[in-house]
Amino acid sequence: KINIFSIKIRIRELKKYIRYGFIPMLTLLLMTINYRIDVLMLKGQVSISQIGIYSLGVSLSERTWLIPDALKDILISRLSKGKNEYEVAKVIRISLCLCIVSIILVIIFGKPAINLLFGKEFSSSYEITVIMLFGVIGMIFYKIVYSYNVVNGYKTVNLILLGIAAIINIVGNLILIPIMGIKGAALTSVISYLICGILFLIYFKEKTNIKLSELIIVQKDDINLFLKKVQ
Repeated sequence: KINIFSIKIRIRELKKYIRYGFIPMLTLLLMTINYRIDVLMLKGQVSISQIGIYSLGVSLSERTWLIPDALKDILISRLSKGKNEYEVAKVIRISLCLCIVSIILVIIFGKPAINLLFGKEFSSSYEITVIMLFGVIGMIFYKIVYSYNVVNGYKTVNLILLGIAAIINIVGNLILIPIMGIKGAALTSVISYLICGILFLIYFKEKTNIKLSELIIVQKDDINLFLKKVQ
């Protein structure tokens, strides 16, 4: 029921939103680079079939990110409603525990699953999947702390840390792809993800003074809460 002719563009307000959104836009760009630059840099270096095998391996390893992805969305809501950094620590250690279980399951059942679903032609994707799984741990710390930074307005921190990870990814691909092909791209991604996650974890730990053990080891309260939910 809004009269379209009553809508006015206020340049001053527009500038404010552009200024606020510019850093998040760059951060999103760096995030995309960190995820997809490897495939772009593989083109011309390896065959199309090798890129297909690599892409499948990456896609399968990324399925383990569903856990921290789901939890970080809930975390953002809770942080917005007043929860503090200890809630972030709880989500990190729970995500870490669940992802480790998922990684073990993928390592055990990944190869037969690939052969069954995609055919033996893609069986070599399993090696890429296993390599990429080592970077999942870093992604847990990155995704959860990134959400904490977004809620608390630490936009520049996200930009700087993701920028470092993106530079490492690009340089690593330039060096390792000509030498190792798709395995070099996978190894570079793992290194980039781990460094990214460690940087976010160190920043969060220094910012909040929460003990490392509270960030990576499931606490008794977590187990009691789980048992209460099950009952």
